[in-house]
Amino acid sequence: MITREFLENYPLNRKLDTDGKRAMEQVTGDEEPPTIRDLCSHCGETQTFRKTTMYPFLFGDDGPVVVAWQYSCAYCKQDIRVFLLEFNSEMTWVRKRGQWPAWKVKIGKRLEKALGLWRDLYIKGAACESESFGIGAFIYYRRVVDGIVDELLSQVSDSMNGEERVAFDAKVKEAERVRRADQKLDLVKDVLPESLKPEGMNPLSTLYGALSADIHAASDEECLEVAETVRTSLEYLFFTVQDRKLLAEKYVADMRGLARRRAEREKMPSASASDVPSETE
Repeated sequence: MITREFLENYPLNRKLDTDGKRAMEQVTGDEEPPTIRDLCSHCGETQTFRKTTMYPFLFGDDGPVVVAWQYSCAYCKQDIRVFLLEFNSEMTWVRKRGQWPAWKVKIGKRLEKALGLWRDLYIKGAACESESFGIGAFIYYRRVVDGIVDELLSQVSDSMNGEERVAFDAKVKEAERVRRADQKLDLVKDVLPESLKPEGMNPLSTLYGALSADIHAASDEECLEVAETVRTSLEYLFFTVQDRKLLAEKYVADMRGLARRRAEREKMPSASASDVPSETE
């Protein structure tokens, strides 16, 4: 079925696997398509958009099914979005062939800050990915990793403590003596703590595998998968490390505040027996 994630975030030409029956029900109107959330230019704030119009189907001979959906702001009814959707004949996948306003690369402020000087290259990679230019996307993302890998490993180290950090820092020092990003990742990937491996998946190993892949004879589609792997792993590491650091700082600040208040209470003089008035008084 078509999802909000697909309509809001998928670039043009990226396929979404669908259940043929449910996809057909969404197209024919037997099942309501998902709402989306976006900035309404008329309201000036993020609003819910609902599908209001479906333009006629275009059928080929045993070919794709093409349909256009128009979405309108549920509040003002003034601002619209249009999606041109293509399904294969079995309706087991769908992709956006067109979108108005045009799909834009979205990069949050946290990621922008983490990328620093490498922001522009990252956006170029995301733009290539949005157009399914897999080779271009991979090259841009690889340049980002080459440039930011040392800072990334430093941030990972800062989010750790104890013996885990000692072991990790030792490998980071070894990594400082090599130049290539894939070689650096190969040295440190095996000492990443389990707390940074969701369900046992190691993002540093994933990055290493992606950067070590031989793409010289790979197709755009194959490179697109590798590029997506690099982007997803980078974003996971950035956000997870930032969150761990912020939580640790908050915890330390809270505990110090509690200790300070406890110490202040202990310094206050307690009421003595002489301070309590007697019944005769």
